[in-house]
Amino acid sequence: MKGSDWNNSEGMDENLKQIAAMSGMRLATNPYDVDALFMKGLLLAKLGNLNEAVEILYGLLTRNPEYPGGWRVLGNLYKKLGDDDRLRECLDLSSRYVE
Repeated sequence: MKGSDWNNSEGMDENLKQIAAMSGMRLATNPYDVDALFMKGLLLAKLGNLNEAVEILYGLLTRNPEYPGGWRVLGNLYKKLGDDDRLRECLDLSSRYVE
């Protein structure tokens, strides 16, 4: 991933380490694994890499717009980044895909 080592377990609690390891193995086998990509986006956000998390989740939702909860999570990231227009867009899309 650009500039960050999202799968580096340093500084993570045990649960996050397990999730990162599992997601990394799944993505090594299938780089388009939607559940592993979603978890990677969540981990990046948890680690403070919001722009990279947005990139991962936006790519995932472009290919799979009905992914459960995806638009809400992406909207929350845009809110944290101060992008109210994209937040509203995500909330609109979230309501289209009943989650």
